[in-house]
Amino acid sequence: MYRIDFLLALCALLIVAIVVALPAAFKRQTRISSDANILFYNGPAAVSLGDCRPVAVGYLTSRGLVRAQIRDRKRILHDTVVHDFATSINPVHGATADDHAPPALYFDKPSKTLYLATAYHGTDLFIYKSSVERPSWVLHRKIVGNFTYPRFVGDGMSPLLFVREIVRDAKGRPFGHLATLDPHSGTKTTIAKAPDRGHREEVIYASTPHVHGGKVYFAYTLFDGTRNKGAFLGVFDLKAKTWTDRKLLKDEIVPSPVTTGVWADGKRVRVGLSQTSAEDGEDIIRIVEMSLNGLYEREIYRTKRPVLYYQNTVAFHPSGTWLISNPSFLHPQYVEGGRGSYLSVSSNIERYSIRDFNTSLILTSPMFSNWCSR
Repeated sequence: MYRIDFLLALCALLIVAIVVALPAAFKRQTRISSDANILFYNGPAAVSLGDCRPVAVGYLTSRGLVRAQIRDRKRILHDTVVHDFATSINPVHGATADDHAPPALYFDKPSKTLYLATAYHGTDLFIYKSSVERPSWVLHRKIVGNFTYPRFVGDGMSPLLFVREIVRDAKGRPFGHLATLDPHSGTKTTIAKAPDRGHREEVIYASTPHVHGGKVYFAYTLFDGTRNKGAFLGVFDLKAKTWTDRKLLKDEIVPSPVTTGVWADGKRVRVGLSQTSAEDGEDIIRIVEMSLNGLYEREIYRTKRPVLYYQNTVAFHPSGTWLISNPSFLHPQYVEGGRGSYLSVSSNIERYSIRDFNTSLILTSPMFSNWCSR
């Protein structure tokens, strides 16, 4: 028993060492644009187009332009405006575009087609597509509704889009549900409904998803118009099209949690949680691990950091290690197939707000990554 506890403690220390060392290991930085933003809820913001192939990156400019860039490490191969949200900007609310509008990307390998999805913030959803070999973006489908936070998942063959949709009840109260969308047919299916708990609004805030073994994992909280309450794990079976969920941290009260990242390997799940401390106003960032068979749930990492306008976000590596945002590494996202690379925002955090951002977009790579082995 003592040996098991010792080994668990040793593993936790090794994980912490890896997490602390990861940012220092990044030696290669490529500036995508000096006027660009992504959001941790929307993704992927970047996709690899294959081994030793370029990367596609989608981002939002402060003027409300949704751009797509295809590039290798040294040069931009293609960069164009895909959608223009300039007319959606209301100067009363802020000087720039709403930072909820950055796009999500998906690469369909058989057809060598890129898909891009974007919604401003509770607006219609726009899905575009382009050939990779001869980039030329065209509107694939417009879906009318109240959508935010597009996230693509898939196996490289058939894309599936997860979005939050706001619908109103007979009293006009907004309910934010999690839904799937087929980009080709436009078929929408609500998979997780925000429960009616009698508040002025009920909205699901789901983390970036993680796909493993044919299942999509989400961590989410419920917003009641004032604060987030509860932390939950949701699992969507891609084949059966079924959704199951369970409560996280069931034995403790977590004040206003934000779930930003999740990772799973089929036997266990790790969730990144941020919550603002009532004592000093700083973020308490926690990594909670639980077994999928329900036998255990424990905290494996905790730290405190200043709030970065939004609460700090957690990006998981496929190995289960993680990175936590900081002022020069905002909204980090792991680039699948990008040889250990992350996409993040570099920001003057003192000026950052939802409708007033002045940010650059950086692709950051490990010191041993050559992007292409040839």
